[in-house]
Amino acid sequence: MDTVFVVSGDDDVDYSPQDHVALLHQVDETYRIVTVEPALTQMGDVNSNTCTGKRVSVTLRSYLGATFDKREQFDGMFSFFPCQVYTENSLGFARPTIRMSGLISDGQTQNIKNTECNSLGEIHSYWEKVVEQVTRKCFLGISANMPPKSEVKTE
Repeated sequence: MDTVFVVSGDDDVDYSPQDHVALLHQVDETYRIVTVEPALTQMGDVNSNTCTGKRVSVTLRSYLGATFDKREQFDGMFSFFPCQVYTENSLGFARPTIRMSGLISDGQTQNIKNTECNSLGEIHSYWEKVVEQVTRKCFLGISANMPPKSEVKTE
């Protein structure tokens, strides 16, 4: 497991290279640098179709997600990623394996199967099982900062 991303049904913003100001006011600097700016650059290339000479309209949707802050959780659930305490010269760690019979298989590397849930309570129960399995191996990361540019390795 790499990331648990929790969103409510109305927690999204559509944006394009021509109209992305609303999104920039709702995201932090790290997300803007890592996700929004590269997407806008790629979209600028897509929006100009050199074969036909016509402009192509492309829109992306950004899901803002529930955060650890109590005011921004969704029914007590929040987005997180597995993490460990940083030690000098560490090389990372193995991501926790999540097991839920009938829902997640060991051979499944991405969400390639939809699981229907009958209630928010059922979803919350699955979320709690994931949290329990992750915290057996590591911690729940709830935010991350961009390292100073002088520390960013490009190799």
